[in-house]
Amino acid sequence: MKNNFIFTSLILISLFSLIFIISLIPLTQAAVGVGASPASLHFDNMLRDGYAEGYITVSVGSDEFVSVSATPKGDIAEWMDFPEGPYSQINKNNLKKFKIIIRPPSDVANGVYKGTIRFTTSPLGTISSGAGSAIQVSIDVVITVTITDLQFLRCKASSFEIRDTEQGQPILFITNVRNEGNVKIKPGVDITIWNQRQDKIVNTFNLNSNEEILPTTSKSIFFNMPSTNLGLSQYWASITVKPCQDNKLLTFDVVEPGTLSSDGILKTIITKIWAEPNEIVPIVAVFQNFGEFPVKAIFKGNVQESGRILQIIESGEKTVNVGEEANLTTFFTPKSPGRYIVKGRVYYGSKQTYENTGIINVQGTKINTFMVILYSLIVILLIFIIYKLYKRKMRMY
Repeated sequence: MKNNFIFTSLILISLFSLIFIISLIPLTQAAVGVGASPASLHFDNMLRDGYAEGYITVSVGSDEFVSVSATPKGDIAEWMDFPEGPYSQINKNNLKKFKIIIRPPSDVANGVYKGTIRFTTSPLGTISSGAGSAIQVSIDVVITVTITDLQFLRCKASSFEIRDTEQGQPILFITNVRNEGNVKIKPGVDITIWNQRQDKIVNTFNLNSNEEILPTTSKSIFFNMPSTNLGLSQYWASITVKPCQDNKLLTFDVVEPGTLSSDGILKTIITKIWAEPNEIVPIVAVFQNFGEFPVKAIFKGNVQESGRILQIIESGEKTVNVGEEANLTTFFTPKSPGRYIVKGRVYYGSKQTYENTGIINVQGTKINTFMVILYSLIVILLIFIIYKLYKRKMRMY
């Protein structure tokens, strides 16, 4: 009888242990698919010590955020770099566009070289105590680089724009230039300004930009021309962008002082959605200048938890050209787990934007209430059964 009691107790304890171990395997253990687009990237006609960049969009099939890392592999692994970092938090509604930069060394021979970038998830199903099982999912993207010693220069200018200006203020011309060659360029412009009837040239300009555009990249270029000898009127500008040689005829007005206005918008506040205690979290306010002249912008705001202001934040001042976006950055270090709300505005000139918000979730030790209740019930049931068996044994003596 005593052996039966011991045997029954061992069975119950084993059953409880099995249930406990199974419960530690999270329901999110199911495999999470990871995808990458495009499946391959080709960088042709690259020079030694050259530069090229591309993008790969990575997705996962998970509702929860999953950490994804990018690891270069193969013969050209050392040529590859991730300027925005090789890590990101992704779920199925928040994809990540990884920026990849290729820089071949100076002593590489002409030819075709291949490598891969492996995108790998963090262990799926890992729990805070370290128990349980975990899997990782990965996908490879093939990178092909062709090295040549032939230089060629090719670019494309687009999105020509010239702004009206107040009398005595600079005339602003904007264009977007894409470098389609394999050498870096510094664009310039030749501008001829005509009167309203286009029968007389009133001024000419030959301007060069200090902005350097690397191969495979695009950049908006801004040129300012003086308007001191222009009266109130409509004018025409024939503009040629060098070295692309793209040309366009545009019109603009010189208006009375005080006529033009400033306008801007705080498009979004970018934060790290999931963070850890004592982690330095960047807060980026994205401001765009929709006005008709450059402005100086600064972001001011605060960080709150449960309606209580914890910290006042303020970025550095930055000059934002017409049509340009600027990132106004500040930082916050959360001390404890919680949900933090970032609120703020951008102040530019004598105006300010509407308030915008961002969220920082700081994770702590997670307690699964359902599992705690389940464990408690199992323990109570186990104690009750052992107690009943023990009482029965005592009666038999």
